[in-house]
Amino acid sequence: MLFLALSVQIKELHTGVELKQFLNDNEYVFLKFFMDTCGHCHHLAPRFIDLEDMSPQAKLAEFNCNTDNSVCNEYEVNGVPTLLLFKNGKQIGEYESEYRDPKPMNKWISKTISEQNKTEM
Repeated sequence: MLFLALSVQIKELHTGVELKQFLNDNEYVFLKFFMDTCGHCHHLAPRFIDLEDMSPQAKLAEFNCNTDNSVCNEYEVNGVPTLLLFKNGKQIGEYESEYRDPKPMNKWISKTISEQNKTEM
């Protein structure tokens, strides 16, 4: 019997220090804030994994607000799931569309990164 291992590269972050370090160590990060008790978060989880399979231009990471809600407050997370895009540790966008499927999320990430790169030229 052959088993295939899934290579999911979504970084699970557990502390504020770890989160800041990851944001600063990677050029672009698409970060999902979630809670264990959130039905919408559970619905989004497999779609977020599918987004990783599309090889977006940003590293994917997630932070569980149940772990340390003060971190979520620091990033002004008022509801979950919240999806934020960072460049070199600074927030450059929030994905607010109701279309929480991989293709529209990937398109938004690409567009936001492209716009960010144009403003820096």
